[in-house]
Amino acid sequence: MAEIAAISIEAEAGRERYRALARRKLLILAAMTAALCLSFAVDLAWGPARYSLSEVVAALLDPSSVSDQVRAVVWGIRMPVAVMAIVVGASLSVAGAQMQTILANPLASPFTLGISAAASFGAALAIVTSVPLLPVAAGLLVPVNAFIMALIATLFIHFVSQARGVSVQTVVLLGIALVFTFNAALAFLQYLASEQALSAVVFWTMGSLTKATWPKIWVTLAVLLIALPLFARNAWALTAIRLGEDKAASFGVNVRRIRLETMLIVSLLAAVPVSFVGTIGFVGLVGPHIARMILGEDQRFFLPGSILSGALLLSLTSIVSKSIIPGVVFPIGIITALVGVPFFSRSSSRTGAGRGSTTVAVGRRLSRPQALRRGRDDASDDIGRGRGRDRPERRRQVDAVQTHHRPAQGAGPCRRRRVEDEKRHQLHAAGYLGKRGANRLRIHPSRPQAGPVLGRQRQ
Repeated sequence: MAEIAAISIEAEAGRERYRALARRKLLILAAMTAALCLSFAVDLAWGPARYSLSEVVAALLDPSSVSDQVRAVVWGIRMPVAVMAIVVGASLSVAGAQMQTILANPLASPFTLGISAAASFGAALAIVTSVPLLPVAAGLLVPVNAFIMALIATLFIHFVSQARGVSVQTVVLLGIALVFTFNAALAFLQYLASEQALSAVVFWTMGSLTKATWPKIWVTLAVLLIALPLFARNAWALTAIRLGEDKAASFGVNVRRIRLETMLIVSLLAAVPVSFVGTIGFVGLVGPHIARMILGEDQRFFLPGSILSGALLLSLTSIVSKSIIPGVVFPIGIITALVGVPFFSRSSSRTGAGRGSTTVAVGRRLSRPQALRRGRDDASDDIGRGRGRDRPERRRQVDAVQTHHRPAQGAGPCRRRRVEDEKRHQLHAAGYLGKRGANRLRIHPSRPQAGPVLGRQRQ
């Protein structure tokens, strides 16, 4: 009992370490928000006619205090472009983050799996031929066609990934095949297009924010605001899926339903921005990797981190597109490709060194029973940086639990199951299993002396 008492003494220290980790992640999110606000102000100030940050802030807070020229440039010309950059970057980054989560593939994104190419083909079909895939108003023809084609590509990838024997590499190769297929179909449309339609399609495929309008911004923002609560509601389930389908199903997660629902939302998130601003690559790939490296896999922090990183990345790209040649605004899709490729190569090299990567984290991660026996935190909070700092101390504490609850030689399955449940109960009492995880495993946090209820939730 002395060992158990020592674990109870250390329980509060373990909880305090967890709170410190959560506070650190919140500070990171606050710093990213401040950087995004600064980038937004610089984007408004930067351009052929440059203004100081004080003039921009004055135009935002009190438009009547600045000249008519500054007010017209900031509010009428640059504001829609700057806001569209933030909204589109956040949407594409969230879409890429959730695709990487449900497919367990760090290379998954709307761009690499062909969803953006499918949306591009649907939008070009509306621009060149004016053929609606659904009977809609003329003003919604391009976004509706883009969404339908993106939805078809998403469902195709989903059902193929569910087939027996299909690996992660197969899904990536399938996405690359879809990219080439839709690019070939897009080239065929360009060959048949008139001169005016061809110039519109070519400029649109480069990706540009210069044609951003407030109605387009409101539609894209509405889609993002609808998708975020749905992802937040499934945050624990999405985190559990990162441990593997079998483990997530053993925790009571309906993996098939969560995956299909997420894929449908992702197709909408990818199609609407692409239909308005064109093809923009690498944002949905690099943004989630930035969030994962600094915040880990826990969806409570990973989801807002992906939003901020994608929005910040595209906002900075918008600034760069106006800074290369004075007076010239380059298509933003070209800049994201030029900036995204070396950045992603660098992040991939850091991944190989084991510094917070998806692949390395998945390779090191243990199953939930193993995580409990080794005295780690809840599996959803165990992924990220700083793991293992207190491992020797936790190892000693959990050894005490295992020594106290070691089954006798030749014990039957009921006896072994009861011993395992007692281990989980003691680890929960020591703070190694959060309340949410305890509820998932049917452990009653409010009754530490009663022991856990036997059995787990089944799918």
